[in-house]
Amino acid sequence: MIQEYGHDNRRALIIKISVILVVFLLICTLISKSIYNILLPTVEIAEVRTAVLNNNYSVNGHICYQNTETISTYGSVTIAKIYVMKGQVLNEGDPIYAVDIENQLVAVKKLGYSDDGIVRAKNTCKVIDVIANEGDAMSAEQAIVTVAPIDSVPCVIWEIPYQTGLGFPEKSTINLTYTVEKVDGGGNTTGEQRKLQLKTFTRELDNKKGTWIYTGKLDKAKDRVSTSVDVLVEMISPNKSYNAIVPISCLNIYAEKSADIFIISKREGLFSEETIVTKCPVSIVDKTNQLAAIESSAIVPGMKAVKYSSKPISDKMAVNILAVEGSK
Repeated sequence: MIQEYGHDNRRALIIKISVILVVFLLICTLISKSIYNILLPTVEIAEVRTAVLNNNYSVNGHICYQNTETISTYGSVTIAKIYVMKGQVLNEGDPIYAVDIENQLVAVKKLGYSDDGIVRAKNTCKVIDVIANEGDAMSAEQAIVTVAPIDSVPCVIWEIPYQTGLGFPEKSTINLTYTVEKVDGGGNTTGEQRKLQLKTFTRELDNKKGTWIYTGKLDKAKDRVSTSVDVLVEMISPNKSYNAIVPISCLNIYAEKSADIFIISKREGLFSEETIVTKCPVSIVDKTNQLAAIESSAIVPGMKAVKYSSKPISDKMAVNILAVEGSK
């Protein structure tokens, strides 16, 4: 009887020790797992998705007119009178400007001016710009006014780098913000902004400068377009649909069209299933400032890619996921 009692006590003690040991091992496991997870890199991820990609680019352009002619001085003279203003239509014989002929008529006539010192329009035209002011002392061949044929329309010209221009072919959308000049009854000029979408434009490659030069006509523009204020040009590339688009921050770019990306996957770990990253080389098909279209046989829509990591990561490394969001 006493032996059986002692045997039961030993068995109870063994059970108690076993329970304590199991609990201790569980606690150690939890602590170890917690420490292990704390030491892992924490990553933010984005979904690889099918989407439309377009590029945007803004640049300043300037207004000019085609086939312009500059009316200049014949020699060193003083401007006595300016007869014209911007936007004015001139007929043949209309006065443009007059030089001071007082006490210097002979000298002025030798330069080629008429007896009255007035320079007149040779044909029908419109005034694009007035450069000189009354009372100005001018040297030879200094510009007084610029004129253009009556049917000349304002053009906007802008320039962008070669690589940037590859993303903006002649089917791109071009939005302009330009300034028109309004003249009140007192002859005062004020500027007002207008917006216009160019329907057609051309571009030429300047090989020496390595730039694209774009030209578009503002033939639909109303009122007089200012040539002294820059035009804001907003370029939007044609929409293109791609199977795999990710934020630029997902890519480790090491060449113009080549990069590495880390894709999220699962594997059996020491304690349970764990999240790991797999390094995949990809080709960059197209990109904007924020997004990139990529190609790889290993990448399909719906996969999750690392967008940010709290620590350096490498292929097959275990990680913790901070958040899941679609690429924007």
